[in-house]
Amino acid sequence: MSPLEDSNLSAPCALWPVDLKLTHVDCNPENALVHFQGQYLTVCELDYNILQAEIQNAQKTKVSVEVGEFCLVEDILSGYWFRGRVQNRHSDLFDVFLVDHGNILTVDASHVASASDELFILPPKIVCGFFASLLPLYKHWDSLGGKYFSSLIGSEIKGYIQGFLPHKVLILEAPDINKDILKLSLGKHVDRDTFLLLVEMLTEVPLKQSSEPVPDLGFDNVLLFCGPKISVGKKERVKVTAAVNPGTFYCQLTSMGKDLKEMSDKLSLACESKDKDLTEKTIGNLGLLCSVKGKDERWHRGFVQFLPLNSQVRVLFVDYGFSESVKIENILQLPSDLLSVPIMAFPCALSCLNEEDDTVVKSQLNYLKKGLLGDVVDIQIDSFNAEQNLYSVTLHSAEHDANAVLHEMDPINKPKTNAHCELEEHAPQDNLPLQYITEPTKAHVSENSVFLKEMKEGSIFEGYVEHVLNPTNFWLRTQERNQNFEDMMSKMTEYFSELRLDEGVLVNPIPGVACCAMYEKDMHYYRAVVTDTLENGAEVFFADFGNTEKVPYMLIKTLPPKFAVEPDFALNCSLAHVVPVDDVWTVSATDYFRQAVSDRPLLVHVVHKRKDRYVVDLYEKGNQGRSIAMLMATAKMAEYWKHTLLTFRAGSELAVRCSYIRSPSDFWCQLRSNLSKLDELMEKIQQDYQTHADPWRPNELRCIVKCQDDGKWYRGCVLNAQDGEVYVICVDTGRIVKEKSHNLRAMKAEYLEPEGQAFRCSLYNLIEPAGSSPGVWSTDASNLLKEFVKDKLKNLKCTIYSQLLERNKGLSNVVDLHTPLQSATNLLVEKGFARQLESEQFLPSVYPYSFHYSLFHLSNGSKETVFVTHVCSPWELYFQLDKNEEILDRIEKSVKICSEMHVSDVGQVRLCLAKYFVDGKWYRGLAYPVQSALHLNVFFVDYGNMQVVEKSNVLPIPKHATDLLLVPMLALRCRLSDVPQGEILAEVNIWLEKAILNKMLQATIVGKDEEGTIICDLFDGSLHVNEKVKELIAMQGPKEKTQIKPGFRGVGFVSHVNSVTSFYIQMEEDEQAILKMREELNNTLSKENLENITGQVNTGAVVAGKYDEDGAFYRAAVMDHLSESLMKVEFIDYGNEATVDKKNARILTRTFLTQPRLSIPCSLENSDIFVPDTFAGAVAGKSLAVEFIKQLSLAPVQMDFGYSGFAAAVTTPCEFSVVLEDMLLVMSNVSTVLENLPDDLASLPEAAFIPGACGMVKSETKKKWCRAEIIHVDSLSVVIDLVDYGHCAHIPYACRGNLTRLPEELARLPKVAYPCTLRGIRPARGEQWADDAIVFFQECICQRNLLIYFRQYVSEARWEVDIVAGGVNVAKELVDAGYGTYIDNILGLRLQQESSSGRLRPERSALDRSAILTL
Repeated sequence: MSPLEDSNLSAPCALWPVDLKLTHVDCNPENALVHFQGQYLTVCELDYNILQAEIQNAQKTKVSVEVGEFCLVEDILSGYWFRGRVQNRHSDLFDVFLVDHGNILTVDASHVASASDELFILPPKIVCGFFASLLPLYKHWDSLGGKYFSSLIGSEIKGYIQGFLPHKVLILEAPDINKDILKLSLGKHVDRDTFLLLVEMLTEVPLKQSSEPVPDLGFDNVLLFCGPKISVGKKERVKVTAAVNPGTFYCQLTSMGKDLKEMSDKLSLACESKDKDLTEKTIGNLGLLCSVKGKDERWHRGFVQFLPLNSQVRVLFVDYGFSESVKIENILQLPSDLLSVPIMAFPCALSCLNEEDDTVVKSQLNYLKKGLLGDVVDIQIDSFNAEQNLYSVTLHSAEHDANAVLHEMDPINKPKTNAHCELEEHAPQDNLPLQYITEPTKAHVSENSVFLKEMKEGSIFEGYVEHVLNPTNFWLRTQERNQNFEDMMSKMTEYFSELRLDEGVLVNPIPGVACCAMYEKDMHYYRAVVTDTLENGAEVFFADFGNTEKVPYMLIKTLPPKFAVEPDFALNCSLAHVVPVDDVWTVSATDYFRQAVSDRPLLVHVVHKRKDRYVVDLYEKGNQGRSIAMLMATAKMAEYWKHTLLTFRAGSELAVRCSYIRSPSDFWCQLRSNLSKLDELMEKIQQDYQTHADPWRPNELRCIVKCQDDGKWYRGCVLNAQDGEVYVICVDTGRIVKEKSHNLRAMKAEYLEPEGQAFRCSLYNLIEPAGSSPGVWSTDASNLLKEFVKDKLKNLKCTIYSQLLERNKGLSNVVDLHTPLQSATNLLVEKGFARQLESEQFLPSVYPYSFHYSLFHLSNGSKETVFVTHVCSPWELYFQLDKNEEILDRIEKSVKICSEMHVSDVGQVRLCLAKYFVDGKWYRGLAYPVQSALHLNVFFVDYGNMQVVEKSNVLPIPKHATDLLLVPMLALRCRLSDVPQGEILAEVNIWLEKAILNKMLQATIVGKDEEGTIICDLFDGSLHVNEKVKELIAMQGPKEKTQIKPGFRGVGFVSHVNSVTSFYIQMEEDEQAILKMREELNNTLSKENLENITGQVNTGAVVAGKYDEDGAFYRAAVMDHLSESLMKVEFIDYGNEATVDKKNARILTRTFLTQPRLSIPCSLENSDIFVPDTFAGAVAGKSLAVEFIKQLSLAPVQMDFGYSGFAAAVTTPCEFSVVLEDMLLVMSNVSTVLENLPDDLASLPEAAFIPGACGMVKSETKKKWCRAEIIHVDSLSVVIDLVDYGHCAHIPYACRGNLTRLPEELARLPKVAYPCTLRGIRPARGEQWADDAIVFFQECICQRNLLIYFRQYVSEARWEVDIVAGGVNVAKELVDAGYGTYIDNILGLRLQQESSSGRLRPERSALDRSAILTL
């Protein structure tokens, strides 16, 4: 039976669940109640279809029907009859509600008929009702609330019937919806009895409750002793907090609002910390009052009325006056200091209830209704019934300042800033700059063990796309972590709502610093990372969403440590299997993708991880499960994946190996630098596919194919498939294989990268075949080329001159193969198999893809007059040769003629003429697509500059215009010789543009690099441009040193090698600082200012030491004194050691001591990959990608906050460790993992025995496994820190194998013990703490519960703290006892004042745990 069939429900039906699909939700801003329509999930559509047919055939009897009666009604337009109920009548017109469809028909009496009971046996298909226990924050629902309720249409919900209005209208509580409304701060919770009364008052119709209100037994006695006492005749301002009927409702005095907030804050702090004092009591021993978490997810004081039933307890919320059932686990003991706080609510009744004047009663009920909706009202105390403890009152309006009073009165339920939700306004992600995460944040993401676990290749999970730049660069959040995100945002919103504009501002927002920043569109704060500094603010990356925004300084706040715990929620992703139709993603393609993935759950399949980005498949969630990639390809917004190939810039000179030759116009090369990695890849493929049997699927373009010539498996791309036979090109060699489809294998995700390692080449249009057939090479010519590359295998190089598109083949590089003594083109010509290109026309199957590259016979040492046309940086500038002036004139004439031709459709264009906006003239260019469909990015090949141009100002160069297509590019790309490449500095570029742009200069050619860039010296008369640029760069100073932390990645060079386990790295970004340091130490002025060393130098001091091999001074740290005159030093910016005579050393000035060391001591994580003594040669002079592996770290703490804790290990006041109560759960987790370790633990590798490395050791004193961090290693012992206990241990070097690898689950957990030093004091006598002082200090902190304030982070390994024991600052106790003195007298006075005023008190209760206070 449907619950609608019997409205006389018994009490148990209060929890009667119903499952509905919502078909309509109406959230009207003018109404407090939210109306809905829906259908039961159990509805059988067939039954209603049969019923509809029966209705059409049933006899219609025209009778008079009354409001509320069932009937049949005819739709005038369609002629169909429907079941209905008369809702209103206006003269001869009836408003009839269609009970199976939800809409209303207005008809006259001729279209209404009675119906037999049989047609109404089947219950109405549409269920109507109001959502229960929800009200807007103020009088009306706002637009966001309306959007939320609208988003529910079509969703399925579970609800519980609380009551019925006439015509079986439900009052339905939907817990999930209520939770959302509260979490998003869109509305507020109202208890059941109050809400049902309010429904009756708003609808003005009687309501049948599914259960009667339960009397508040025992509350009268509580109020009698604890409630507020108000004198009869007095007038007070109140807020109505709960009501059962007009004769029983509850009020709070607005004057008690501040007290209520303070009490609520204390209660929340105590309960959320799960204080043991509050959790150790059972329900039966709670006493009179308790702490209870209500349905609003807040903690309140409560009174338990009944014993538990089905894990639920009915509790009276004493400060509000209503009762609700709550879970047992949401009830805790009330902190004893809150027992004596007066109860805030007092019971009232309207004095007018017995009056006969309906006008007065109606007016009073109206005031009560307004009070229940949230208005503040005034009450006049008319009388007090002591026996019933009830105030009889008259209500009056207080509307003149209701809003101000409301803010004062209800600080607990005042609206929080909306946390993130699925609504667009709440996520900082729309219309954003195209910039993404900086390197420090990427390093943080890479350490995110939470999502790494669920983002393994091949894993599938539910997720939501948060922000889209384009289909290959977007961010998503996993459903699994969504609740953590919502919880964090709720707490952040609450935190920042209490912060004033000028509070918590980040003082120095330098790039890489974590912060919280306000998002302009919703005015809420979110976690962010600073990516760039601006004049009045900074650019920040919202790490939980993926977008970048510019934010004013005042709206960038420091990130509280408690919000830094969660790893970033937004994961950077790329859509698998698709590429842009053009070279870049257009706006229309990106918008199509954004629309396809936004505001909906998706199934995410991780295909591959590429650096810090996940390559994923996305699928619609539902029965169809359509692939987003296939949707885009079908809509022609993307092309389905084809294997990417290596591409090069014209002019590049590459060391190569020829992998396959068909003819001199069609052969393939591989980069020699990539061969070792390719060999490793091929070996792995052979091993895998001996047993890997996943068959190739016909719709896949990628495959693994076996070549019959050598029996090896290769990566392949399908060219054509027909009649069970497939043509496949081997992307790493260029060979084409024909194979049966069933012999192909599916390509595993791990082999998607790297790109194809072979690139197609051609000697055509440098030379052409000597025969009469155009483009046809003889077999002898092909064999000669094969012999040439075979003989020149080791010294073969390939110079790329241009690129062509060949029909049915694709992109081909026009190259010449050569050695220092011979070239393939000259050889073929000499042997008579080829001739120099005579025809100036392209073959019909060929179209140029780039302009030709030429050096115009430049050679090393030649001097040329040049005209500088464009400056990008000292490492990229463009000039024209003065000797090419005639060629330039001819090109300009040809351009003018070609530009006057009429072109009807530009289409896809690459080689073009483009109009330059400055002078309106046309120039040769290479066109590249941009996101806008109306523009192209054009590189002007004869000048070197690039500009975005409207497509209407771009013309394709026709294929027959060889006078434009075959003339080489006249702008030569060059860089200044002997100027080390670094950061592009605006000051340097500005000088270059003023000094050399659009000027004739003299250039001396020094050489050419692998990319075809000319290296030169430039002179403007006597001015050597290169030297001037170096001076300008040095004046700017080096960049700030990047802080190297575990997980940091960068590019560096090995500066010195002792062994594979001990070497030094200089980071690429420090190169300029190292060079500048050397220059400044060795210039004449510095040498004169540096003083000679005359006395003793302490070990560890940094001096300037002369290096014998080049006679230059470098910074050096003194390691040892070998004699009176000789010192052993380490050159700290390089890592090498040497013996230096004191006479060759100098005292450094402060300028040279402020910079950190510029070489980083390192050890290779896996030293087994190198044969001894080969490591130095393998890394010498090479640019290397470096990753610093992670170490154990301390959990973040909040400075100046009082933490409860205890001493873990105590040595002196300057060296001790503490454990916080907050870390006990971590300690428990660590212990659990350590107790369940396997027996076969791997020893720590030899390379890992360096300071900072982590492992585990079986402690003899603890008799169990302990986590350890290496502090020091020498030939005798290994010193380790037992990080969870706070003290060190020594392991003999011979026994170092006892130190084992640290499991990943333990590496993720922070250290438990915090190394500390006591702030602000020093020993009273001498530099060392006396034994009696140490004993006194140990007694102070080892026998009491401690309150610990973290004041300053001294180093990676130690915090400066204040310790309070028994309410007294321990530093003050040491001073008062004569064992210590204050370092700073002001600090001493401050500690004395804080101690005497009692300001250093615990943030959490430190009362005697045995004390139980009762009223």
